[in-house]
Formats: sequence, C-alpha cells, structure tokens
Amino acid sequence: RGMVSVMKSTMHPEVSAALTKLTLRINEQSVARRAMDEAVVNAKFAGATWQQIGEIFGITRQAAYDRFSKRLNDGY
Repeated sequence: RGMVSVMKSTMHPEVSAALTKLTLRINEQSVARRAMDEAVVNAKFAGATWQQIGEIFGITRQAAYDRFSKRLNDGY
C-alpha cells in the first residue's frame, strides 16, 4: 500500500473524496496534454506553420516552437 493510501484511510471521507477527484483531474489533464501534443505534431506534418499554431494558442510563433518542437523530434 502506498503512502497516499495509508494517509487516505485515516482522513475524513470528504477530504479523501476530494483528493480522489483531484487525482482523476490530473490524470485527465495528462491525457488531454498528450492528445494536444499529438494534434500539434499532426498539424505540423500537414504543413501548418508555427505562426498558425501559435495563433491558435494565443502565443507567438517562437513560443509555439519552443513549447512543441521537441515533440516532433521525439517521434511522437
């Protein structure tokens, strides 16, 4: 049993439920982030520019490049 399981077993049920919900949301965010990264890579392979991608995110082309270009090289 992990430390979180031990801690959750001794805490108030409302706190435990809130922490469980938080954990689920973090996992959902991780899945969404991977899907977004994949969509950016697909857009680049389709011919989108960093300028176009940046505009969608409300950031500069350089910021889009800095944020996502590594994923292109990671074989995403």
